[in-house]
Amino acid sequence: MTRSVRCGWFCGVAALLSLASCSVGAMRSDRLTLEFAAGNVDSDELVELAEQGDHVAEYLLGFARETGTGVDEDLTEALYWYGRAAEAGHPAAQNNLGMMYFEGRGVEASHAVARRWFERAAEVGFAKAQVNLGVLSLCGTDRPSDEAAARSLFEQAARQGLARGQALFGLACYEGVGGDVDRAAAATWLRRAAEQDVQVAQHRLAMQLLAGDGVAQDEGEAADWLRRASEAGSAAAQHDLALLYVRGTGVAIDRSEARRLLQLAAAQGLETARQRLALLDRSDAQLAQPAR
Repeated sequence: MTRSVRCGWFCGVAALLSLASCSVGAMRSDRLTLEFAAGNVDSDELVELAEQGDHVAEYLLGFARETGTGVDEDLTEALYWYGRAAEAGHPAAQNNLGMMYFEGRGVEASHAVARRWFERAAEVGFAKAQVNLGVLSLCGTDRPSDEAAARSLFEQAARQGLARGQALFGLACYEGVGGDVDRAAAATWLRRAAEQDVQVAQHRLAMQLLAGDGVAQDEGEAADWLRRASEAGSAAAQHDLALLYVRGTGVAIDRSEARRLLQLAAAQGLETARQRLALLDRSDAQLAQPAR
């Protein structure tokens, strides 16, 4: 895989996994957030606390206004309250404010402004912002790509247990993005993300297990990971698990199950699945013909 193709592919995966806002669960160590998440804080109380300068209340009111949780959606109000909390140093508010600027929600889009807010949250170790900033650094949306910075940010988030950070750091290790290729480290981090149900990580770990690439070969475990990703809706995993059923690799041969999986993947628009399904149908038709 050439550098340009690799980076383009990796950016696509990174964007798919990342650039996410924080929910109310992002800062669950305080009473007010727990009460809000449980639906025990009414909007009047939240406004009163926010107007008194309670930064957690400001963040929660911004979240409520952005998402229409318990109040009417109002992106202008969301920006205002996120902004107050963000200026006071609330990292989840900084991250969400960055997302609003990145997406141009209620404000003119600006990846440069989004970056500044992600940077402030990342500097204090906020894992979601580290991943978001890593994606911006990798894909060069507002400045030249910096693969090394992206890899470092993904690793920082991964070591905090963030599933998307683990998946992206594992993929960076596998592809040699921003540093050396390290297939063993890739398997370790992809496994941690896979255990947290990241479909891309489940699929890529399965491919390493099938090939014995950086990890001991284990076709049965590979099939198990592909099955988990398939059941969660991954078209790529459905396609590759179907091939295992056709070949009897790690599973018993089962052409009907292979056909079912290929149909699922093809229904999601995966062209290779459609092609494989046509081949499977033709071969079954040939097998059904009487001997001459």
